[in-house]
Amino acid sequence: MKIIKEIEKSRLTEDGMYGIKGGVGNGENCSSEAIYEASLSYVRWRLPGMVFAFCTAMYRAFYIGTTQTKTLTLNSIVMVLSNIFFNWILIFGHFGLPALGITGAAIGSSLAELVSLLFFVIYTRVRCDRSKYGMEKPSGFDIAELKG
Repeated sequence: MKIIKEIEKSRLTEDGMYGIKGGVGNGENCSSEAIYEASLSYVRWRLPGMVFAFCTAMYRAFYIGTTQTKTLTLNSIVMVLSNIFFNWILIFGHFGLPALGITGAAIGSSLAELVSLLFFVIYTRVRCDRSKYGMEKPSGFDIAELKG
């Protein structure tokens, strides 16, 4: 709980936690080294989750474009529930895993992004009419199409 005490007695400057003044990410705007290190740990573990989020955005665009918004709702429910589950396990250390705190929150959220992506991949494969949307086989790359 050391980090909680540090957060309580710390303050961020007027420029906020984005570090606009004094350089981005160098910690100058954060008055506590513990908070700065915890935020770096969080960002380091969330970055891999961004890859999953970007891939998930492709599926979201597809389901919005084909007006299958119930699929998006179902995916959101699956992602939120998995986020709660993974964060509960990793933040507080359940099922024999160590309590990781802020780092556990980042890992749990990244895992929830992966679950969301896997949901879309499996759902699209099982429930979507792939032939209707030309997804039966991958298309090849033709350089002649670029030359027009």
